[in-house]
Amino acid sequence: MNQHELDTINQAAAEASKPRKPLTPEERAKRLAQSYARTQGMSEYNYETILTYYFRQGFTEEEVLPRVTVLTENAWKHLGRIVEKDAEPCIITLWPKNRKTGERYPRACSVYHISQTKVA
Repeated sequence: MNQHELDTINQAAAEASKPRKPLTPEERAKRLAQSYARTQGMSEYNYETILTYYFRQGFTEEEVLPRVTVLTENAWKHLGRIVEKDAEPCIITLWPKNRKTGERYPRACSVYHISQTKVA
């Protein structure tokens, strides 16, 4: 690595370690709404993983509907539900695009069944 690359990494690390200002309730609601909207646009790439995971847990086909009864924690929050503390998630892989390069990269994501949540 050359000195320029090291400086760039150090600058990014310094920016990431700065304390963030708390979100206002409006900003938090907006982010939760965006999180829920992203779940509605997902591909069917992870359906098999989700279905297999919850079928092994004893759920039936009617109970496991990705994007309806299986969502991320933030999507459940947007819908007025919270994930229970001891809930074990199903881990799926997302492939978001890097905003600068446009390249896709793998990212793990946790999803929960509605039975693992409760009304907030």
